Amino acid sequence: MSDPGAAARPVPAPCPGPRAPEETGPGDGRLPADGVRDSASPAHGTLPPSPGLRAVPARYRPSRRGLGIVGAFLLAGLLLACLWWALAPILRDLSDPAESAVATDGTLLCLELLAGAVTGAGLLLRPGPAPARRLVEVLVLTALGSVTGWFVVDRLTDAGPLNALGILLVWPLTASAVVTLGSARVLFSWR
Repeated sequence: MSDPGAAARPVPAPCPGPRAPEETGPGDGRLPADGVRDSASPAHGTLPPSPGLRAVPARYRPSRRGLGIVGAFLLAGLLLACLWWALAPILRDLSDPAESAVATDGTLLCLELLAGAVTGAGLLLRPGPAPARRLVEVLVLTALGSVTGWFVVDRLTDAGPLNALGILLVWPLTASAVVTLGSARVLFSWR
């Protein structure tokens, strides 16, 4: 039986078979006969750039400014640790022998509280174009500076053992608390 509507339906074109190597062009997406595509060819697998996205460089190279900021936080951590090394024996000798460990840890605690307050105030005064990203970067760098400074001073000097290692997180926690309180003050100051 024949279908009465068969004549009205279009017949699909047959799929093209493989082309001969000389028929392939640079933009048709097929490999040439030697199997190697020229890297300058537009069909090399690259997409045209999207207007909303930036291209990621093939090799990441940190900027000098970024390296300077990392170095500044590491130096600040070393400075805190050196101040701790200089002040801890004095305060340990002035305190009761039963509380010498508290005097050693308390010295670093006070120094890190001060550094955290200064860092948090700096973040509030100069938040930059991306404040949330900058806050996270500064918190990571302050923790890194604190741990690095403690590690260097602990290994190279006789400052005494740090009994409460959690004190090393006081600098970033204080900075985040200052930023949080400063931001809340701004939020609740409007009428």
